[in-house]
Amino acid sequence: MNDSPHSKEVTLADFASNVLERSHQVPVLVDFWAAWCGPCQQLMPILTKLAADYAGRFELAKVNTEAEQSLAAENAVRSLPTVKLFRNGQVIDEFMGALPESAIREFLDRHLPRPSDALVDAALLETDNTVATEKLHEVLQVDPRNDRARVELVTRLIRLHRFDDVADIIKGMSQDTKDSDTIKVIQGEIKFARIVASAPVTTELEAMLATKPDDCAVRYQLSARQWLDGDHESALANLLTIVKQDRGFDDDAGRKGLLSAFEILGNDHPLTQRYRGLLAMALN
Repeated sequence: MNDSPHSKEVTLADFASNVLERSHQVPVLVDFWAAWCGPCQQLMPILTKLAADYAGRFELAKVNTEAEQSLAAENAVRSLPTVKLFRNGQVIDEFMGALPESAIREFLDRHLPRPSDALVDAALLETDNTVATEKLHEVLQVDPRNDRARVELVTRLIRLHRFDDVADIIKGMSQDTKDSDTIKVIQGEIKFARIVASAPVTTELEAMLATKPDDCAVRYQLSARQWLDGDHESALANLLTIVKQDRGFDDDAGRKGLLSAFEILGNDHPLTQRYRGLLAMALN
């Protein structure tokens, strides 16, 4: 198997330099194969073609496991073919078996930098959210599959309270991005942002609540303001107070708000653990 500009055979002697060290400059896709392995023979031409098609966005390293058994063992290769993607000296993803070209392209596109990322970087330098939004839309016209641009665009649309546009942007994302923790957090943030779309500022809400502490509507808006301001504990405390004051307020909005907050923070977050217990006590 001859080397090409973006594809080469690698041995134990040069694995460190051609894979581990090289992956700090460009992603390296390592194909662990063997001559007796039929699926390996099916996969190799696809990987070689993709290395040429992507023209330097990643490099392909081929490891003959018959000749490099110790190298295969060091990399925990248990079946063939096994393909591992290295970035900054570490494996960031892998797959086994002879996948079709379309599936491998999807695998690569999840991790490889895109040519349009430079346009995203330029858009993110804009401090005006409206201008940044326009530039991110332009990126998607050039590269509709740039999920990084989509995530950044959604973030700025939320700041502009353009919630109806968010769903269409998320709809165009890959399934992996849709299922990511980042998008789950964003969707949770949208719930809080909708609450305060036309609400007074935090200081006004605090003053209103000081005179009418039983006003769940004001407390609900204040909790959303506090959440978006990063004061998560105060937001959770106000949502819990709503649960205690009026379970019927806005279809149990206090409890639902707490559950949304728990999902954003994650089950292991100290605030989630604390307020989940407090919520259970309030409900019983």
